[in-house]
Amino acid sequence: REEILKVLLSMSTPLVIDADGIRSLARLIASKEYSVESRNAPMILTPHLGEMRVIGEAALGRRCFESSESPESFFSRLKAIAQTLDATIVLKSSLIHIVDPDGTITILEGLNPSFERIGYYDSETLLPYIGLAIKEAER
Repeated sequence: REEILKVLLSMSTPLVIDADGIRSLARLIASKEYSVESRNAPMILTPHLGEMRVIGEAALGRRCFESSESPESFFSRLKAIAQTLDATIVLKSSLIHIVDPDGTITILEGLNPSFERIGYYDSETLLPYIGLAIKEAER
């Protein structure tokens, strides 16, 4: 999977990465096989909190999103990860957090509490938010 992702990351086309792709990206970052500087197109990550923890730890080099973290620390880490990866993050939970590389955070509430379940994917519900993230990434 990492080999396929490396090819995709080298292309000059926007990418939306979810699930195993996020874990593969984290492994590439941790092994230093991927550098943000080599990417020249928008990238959107759509993790749930478990995947966010994995990519965050790879990007920042330290543990992230522990249950004891304060809300300020949570938002600070979200911003740092988006900035470090130069990616827009659409964090799926009972709230949708859209975090742009410039540090802007948009929170959408009351949409679909099923997003917080691992493995849940409802493209008809999630695609508008990916579209919002793409629009922001193109600005």
